[in-house]
Order: sequence, then C-alpha cells, then structure tokens
Amino acid sequence: RLSPDIKEGYDKAVLSFSNNLLRIVKRAIVSGTPPPNSGVTWEPLSPATIKRWGEHPIYYLTGLYHRSIGLYTYKSRTLVGLPIGSKKASNKNLTLNQLAKILEFGTKDERVPARPLWAPSVKAAGGTQKLKRQILANIRSNLGKSFGISPNQVR
Repeated sequence: RLSPDIKEGYDKAVLSFSNNLLRIVKRAIVSGTPPPNSGVTWEPLSPATIKRWGEHPIYYLTGLYHRSIGLYTYKSRTLVGLPIGSKKASNKNLTLNQLAKILEFGTKDERVPARPLWAPSVKAAGGTQKLKRQILANIRSNLGKSFGISPNQVR
C-alpha cells in the first residue's frame, strides 16, 4: 500500500492546489486586477485601446481566454492553463497561447506592456512551498490511515 498511498496523497494535494490556482487566475481575469498579495501591478489600458475596444478588464475583452483556462490532463500530467492547440484568439491569427504570452510578457516594442498573471497567481496561492507542504501532509495522512501510525512519525 505504500506506493498507492504516496501517489494518492500527491494527486490530492496537486488537485487542491491547482483548483485554488485556477480560482485565483480566473478572479484576476474577471476583475482586471492582479492576484492579491502577489506584489505586482498592471499598467492600465491605453487610451487608444479603450477607444478601439471600449472599456473592459485588461484580460477580458471577449471572455474566450477566461472560458478556455482550466485543468487539462495529458497522459499522466495535469496542467493548469490553456489547452494545447487552442483556438484562434483574434482576427490577427494569434492563438490563445500566443495571446497569453503577449499579455504575460508584453511585446518587444513595448506597445503592449507586460502584465504578469501566472507567476503572481502561483505566489498568491502560496507558491511551491505551500504545495510541497500540502503534498507531505496528504502523504502522511494516507500512510497514517493505512499503517496505523501518527502522521508526525512520517518524515
């Protein structure tokens, strides 16, 4: 039972962390503000953008990006983000993944400023340290149930 307990504890923690990360990202997109406690700010939309597209949250013009973000499983990996091979995002032949990179990192000519979403969202979710603690806690709990030992006996 050792191997299944470890895998189950790992999977449960990763799923919980991923769902929390997904909530943080989607909330930031809908509100048009960076994730809370992430330490980043986003430059407001330029007057030219507002004139062309109207007033809207920074990451939410049509809602396609927001609707497309989710948990996607490929083989034995689950990813938080956009699906591989996502749809065209605009009439400029950009895919959603290309658009996401532009929004995240900006453009080389700086016409579109960087507005980081994903790394700040991981930070707002507690970062890799919190994920690591969740994984260990779940594994300890599972081993405790299977072997009748207390979780603090598992290092």
